[in-house]
Amino acid sequence: MILVSILSQTEIQRVTHILDNSASDEANLEMKIEKKKADLERNQKRLRSLANVRPAFMDDYEKLERELSQQYEIYIEKHRNLSYLEHLLEEHNKVEQNQMEVSHPLHNVLPYYKIQSYTN
Repeated sequence: MILVSILSQTEIQRVTHILDNSASDEANLEMKIEKKKADLERNQKRLRSLANVRPAFMDDYEKLERELSQQYEIYIEKHRNLSYLEHLLEEHNKVEQNQMEVSHPLHNVLPYYKIQSYTN
């Protein structure tokens, strides 16, 4: 019986110690939670204030962005015009080549006959 009472006494002390430690741990955790909540609230407040602040360079950035957009539109227009003019030039050259062949049908054949006459 003495052995049982000693074991139960030590067991009671151990459980009491664990309960005391858990209460202490709970208090520490609650302090950490409160600290994290305060940090979160402070950071959210800072985020809201930073969201309302406009960077100093933003006006210059937007102006340059508008200029870039205008320059790009000009570039696109000039590129489109150049492509169209190149197409017209190709068409004109084809028409001119066809007219040359029609107006001088022997023009293409003559070099062949000249070469043949030299070789004979």
